[in-house]
Amino acid sequence: MERGIEADPRYLELLEANRRLRELGHRKDDAMAVCAHDLRSPLNVILGHVRLLLRGSRGPLGAPQKQSVESIERQVLRMVELVEDLLDLRALERGRLTLERHPGDLKALVEESCGNLAVLAQSHGLSLLCEVAEETIEVSMDPGKIREVLENLVGNALRLTPSPGTIAVRLFAEGSAARLEVRDSGPGIAPEILPKIFEAGSGWRRERRAGNGLGLAICREIVELHGGRIEAQNLPGGGAAFVVRLPIGEPDRKLASAPTQKPRVLLAEDDADARAIVADLLGAHYELAEAGDGEDALRLARATAPDIILMDLFMPRLDGFAALEDLRRDPRTADVPVILLSAQNDDLTKVRGLDLGAADFLVKPFSGRELLARVAKALQQKSQREHFLAMAQTDGLTGLPNYRAFRARLDEELRRASRYHTELSLVMIDLDELKALNDRHGHAVGNQAIVALANVIRQELRGTDFAARYGGDEFVALLPHTDGENGARFAERVRAAFSITGDQLRLPLHISVGVAEFDHAEPRADALIEAADAALYRAKRGGRDRVAVASRAEAPAGPMGHASGEPG
Repeated sequence: MERGIEADPRYLELLEANRRLRELGHRKDDAMAVCAHDLRSPLNVILGHVRLLLRGSRGPLGAPQKQSVESIERQVLRMVELVEDLLDLRALERGRLTLERHPGDLKALVEESCGNLAVLAQSHGLSLLCEVAEETIEVSMDPGKIREVLENLVGNALRLTPSPGTIAVRLFAEGSAARLEVRDSGPGIAPEILPKIFEAGSGWRRERRAGNGLGLAICREIVELHGGRIEAQNLPGGGAAFVVRLPIGEPDRKLASAPTQKPRVLLAEDDADARAIVADLLGAHYELAEAGDGEDALRLARATAPDIILMDLFMPRLDGFAALEDLRRDPRTADVPVILLSAQNDDLTKVRGLDLGAADFLVKPFSGRELLARVAKALQQKSQREHFLAMAQTDGLTGLPNYRAFRARLDEELRRASRYHTELSLVMIDLDELKALNDRHGHAVGNQAIVALANVIRQELRGTDFAARYGGDEFVALLPHTDGENGARFAERVRAAFSITGDQLRLPLHISVGVAEFDHAEPRADALIEAADAALYRAKRGGRDRVAVASRAEAPAGPMGHASGEPG
C-alpha cells in the first residue's frame, strides 16, 4: 500500500533516475543486437565465396590453397556461430524469445534429429548411438527450440571428442519427466568449470578454441522456458554427460480439467489489508493469485499466465513502473493487460503509466463496482485483440497459416538451417485448372477443392513441418532436415492423396508441385522461394499433375513467378 514517502519529490526523482538507467541499458543491448545483425550479411557473403572456391566453381585449387581456404571456412563458421549466439542470448535476456508450444512426440523428434546428426558424426570420424524408449513420450514443446538444444549439445560433443570416439543420445521416461541425455567419450569437463558451465562465457568452449560458451547458456534458458532443467556431469569412466529433463504431458492439463474456468487475475499489492479487500471483491468472479511486491509479481506472471494483472504503483523491491516495463518486454506477458492502482492522481503519473503500456489506471480509493467494471472491460478488450491477431495470421478458408505467418516461419527455419548446416526443403503446391473448375461447377466447388487440398497437406505433415496458404490456390510447405529428394517424396504423397480425394468427390483434381532444397551458398529467403517457384512453373509447363525438383542453378521464377512479393 502507498505511504507518505511515495509522494515525496525525492522518491519520484529516484524512480525517474532508475528508469533512465534501465533505458540506457536497453539501448546498449539494442545496439549490440544491431551490430550482430549487421555482421551476419558480410559473413554469409564470405562463406558463400569460400564454398564456391572449395567446390571448384572458380577453378581448381592446389593442395596448399585448398588447405588455406578450408581454414578460412572454419574461422568464418566460428564467427557466424558467435553472432547467432549473441542474437539468441540477447533475445533471451530481453525476453523476446518466443515458444510455439504444443503437445508433440519427443521420441520422434529425437530419432529424426539423430538420423541427421549421424552423418555429421561420421564426417568427424565418430559414431553416434541413439537409444530411445519404445513408447511414445509426449511433452508440451516448441519442436524447433528443443531440436536446437539437442543439436547444440551433440555439436559440442562432436567438437570435443577425439576420433575414434562415440556420442550417445538416450531418451526415456523418468517418473513424470522425460530424460534426454547426450554422452561423449571425450576428455570431460574441468572441475573448476563444471559449476558454471551454463553461464555465458564460462570459458569451457573457449579453452578448446570452439567458441565463447554462449550456446550452453541458451540451451539452459530454452529448457527452463519449457519448465524443465538441464545439468552437466563427468562420467566415472571418462567423458561428459548433459542431462535434460522435460515435464511429460501438457503443463496446463490440470488447470484445463479443473471445475472452474474463471479468468485468472494476478493482484500485486504490498499492503496485506488492502490486498485482502481487493481479493474479497474479486474472489467470487475470478481465479486469484497474489503477490506482495513487484519481483514476486513478475515471477508469478511468468509462472501462472494470468489473464489480467492489477498492480499497485509503489511497492518494495520493484515498483509498478519498472515491473510494467519488464512485463512488456517478456513475450510471455507482453500482451497481458495491466491495471495500475495508485492514490497518486496527477496527470504525469497517469500518462507515464499509460505510455509504458498499462491498459487502465484506477485511482484509490475506488468502489468495488468500479473495480469489477474496469477489470471486465480490460478482459473484453484483450479477447477482441486475440481474436483479431489470430485472424491476421490464419487463412480464413482453410484454417492454415497465411502468407504473413509463412514468411516469419521461413526466416526462422533458414536461420536454423544456416546455423547448424542442416537441410531444408520448400515445397510449393498449385491446384491445376482451378479456373476451369470454377467455370464448370461454380466458385463454391472451387473453394471446396482448395479446402480439400489443405486437408491433404495437413495430413502429410510431420510434427516439425509447417504449411501455409501462399495465396489463391497455391500452398507452401517447409520441411526442416529434409533434402530435395525426400521433399519430392513428400510432394508425391500429397499429389497421389489429392488425386484420390478428387476421385471421391467425383472431380478431376490434380496438382503441380515444385520442390527446392536450401542452398547454403545462397541463404536468402527469396532465393529459396524463387527456386521452388521456378520448379513449379516447370512442372506446369511439363504437362501439370507432376512434381519437379529445382536444380542448384534453377533460374528465378518465369512468367507465373511472384516470389519477390506477397501473392495477390
